[in-house]
Amino acid sequence: MNKKIYCCIIVLIGIILVGCFLYNKHQRHYFSCTAHYQVSHDNIYLRAMFRLVFNGDEGIAMLTGEVKDEQDRHLPLNRQMRFVFNENNSNYILHSVARIKESFDEVNDRLLSRLIASFYYEPNATVQYNIIKQSNGDYVVYEGKLPQAYCHNS
Repeated sequence: MNKKIYCCIIVLIGIILVGCFLYNKHQRHYFSCTAHYQVSHDNIYLRAMFRLVFNGDEGIAMLTGEVKDEQDRHLPLNRQMRFVFNENNSNYILHSVARIKESFDEVNDRLLSRLIASFYYEPNATVQYNIIKQSNGDYVVYEGKLPQAYCHNS
């Protein structure tokens, strides 16, 4: 009788551990987050809402905001980049697949190239992030050792 109880307890603990592992793995492939993003270089700047959505092995990165160019024009920015990704220990390698540029997006890719990685405006480009989930459910997005965004879980 005692052996049956111990075996049942061990099996139950094993099922719980496997369930926790699978849930944790699922959470690393299905989440989204939003951040305010700003970057400047040589008298031009980008101010935008930055959103990452991960759905299985693919996702979408969105930038919505404005870019101020050298002539002090404020150009609307609204584009999305579909991507596929691989994840290993919170290290995400994103490979751009298709760019979706809205008709009112007036920012050219040459100007963007001075501010952000080619992943955001060119298909077949790659960017690598380390995305660390925080205890409150939000995420910090690192490129190398530099934090790029504090991303609110959405």
